[in-house]
Amino acid sequence: MRILPSQTAPPRAPVPRRHAPPPATGRFGYRKYRPCLRWDFGFTCALCLLHEADFAGEGGVEGTAVFTTEHAVPFDEDPLRCNDYGNCLYACRLCNGARGSTPTVSKGLPLLDPTVVAWGDWFEVQEDCLAPKGDDPGARHTWSTYDLDDPRKVKRREVR
Repeated sequence: MRILPSQTAPPRAPVPRRHAPPPATGRFGYRKYRPCLRWDFGFTCALCLLHEADFAGEGGVEGTAVFTTEHAVPFDEDPLRCNDYGNCLYACRLCNGARGSTPTVSKGLPLLDPTVVAWGDWFEVQEDCLAPKGDDPGARHTWSTYDLDDPRKVKRREVR
């Protein structure tokens, strides 16, 4: 039985926050948000839209570090937002690793946040790629920074 659609369409509205976990403390307190993030983002990377099932074998992905917490505003830019639930996104390790320490605004270009903007306004699915719509510099910068069409991501979309 097929449960997932053959492609995940970019959301037509910003991803809503449905959970409000208790505040976390400590350098890695945000890790406690993982269960809520998984549900808020539908077990899907907020950025490249790959689902946990796209990475999983029969055992699932829990405990495999395939998905992580991405900070919209990185720790280096604002350490006080490290444990701010509203600053945390559910992301695959490929997107999280691709961004590295790129700041929220780089070379005058902002990284788009899927909890603030509708991903479907800026990106579209073309074949097995997630392409920026038009020539918007912010969308292109976000697409490039997160390497949204890394060949490993494209292959996983194709397999689904």
